[in-house]
Amino acid sequence: MQTWEYKKLIMNVHKDSEIELNALGKQGWELVSVAALSPMVQFAFLKRPSATGSGPRP
Repeated sequence: MQTWEYKKLIMNVHKDSEIELNALGKQGWELVSVAALSPMVQFAFLKRPSATGSGPRP
């Protein structure tokens, strides 16, 4: 069974988040969802396969 690592990123709409998201994509992170906290701030939720392998975690 595949296991995943998760990351939450806080993004400000005034900041160029595309550069940061592209850098994370090169590290294997996949953008899963974005949630607005306010008109100016958003959470981005990312995942990537766990580096510990595909088995269940203890």
